[in-house]
Amino acid sequence: MFNVLESIYTHFSLPKKNKILDEFQMNLGLSERSISKICDTRWICRYKTCNAIKTNFKAIVRALRFENNESADKDATQYIILITFETVIDILSSIEKASFVVHMFVLNDVLIIIYILSNQLQKKTEPLGNEANLINGVITSFENNRSDEYVSIL
Repeated sequence: MFNVLESIYTHFSLPKKNKILDEFQMNLGLSERSISKICDTRWICRYKTCNAIKTNFKAIVRALRFENNESADKDATQYIILITFETVIDILSSIEKASFVVHMFVLNDVLIIIYILSNQLQKKTEPLGNEANLINGVITSFENNRSDEYVSIL
C-alpha cells in the first residue's frame, strides 16, 4: 500500500505532472492539495499523504488516464515516454482496484488514530498516568472498527 502511495507522490512530484493534477483538481472543484512524501518515522507524513490521495482520488485517476491517453498517442519509441507510460499504467492498475480503495480508507482511519495518540503521548503537559487511558482508548477504537457497523460506513 505504501509503495503505491509513494509511487503516486513520485509521479506527481514532477512539475509538469503536478500541473496536470492541479488542473483536474480545479475542474472538479477540489482545493489544490499537494501530496507529501512519506517519511518512515513520522505518522503525520503518512496520514497527510494518505488523506491527500483519498481526497483527490478522482483528480488523480483522471490525471493518470489523461497522461495514459497522451502517452499512447505519442511515438512510443522514445525511452522517457515509454517509462512514463509504464509507470502510469502500473499506478492506474493498482489504484483502480476496489481493494486499494478499501485499504486506503481503512489505512486513513488507522493513521489518524495513531497520529492523535502520538501527539497526545508527546505532550509535556499530559499527566504520566493518563497514557494508559489513551492507549486503552486507541485499543477500543480499533476493536470498534472491526465491527460490521464500521465496515458499512466505509
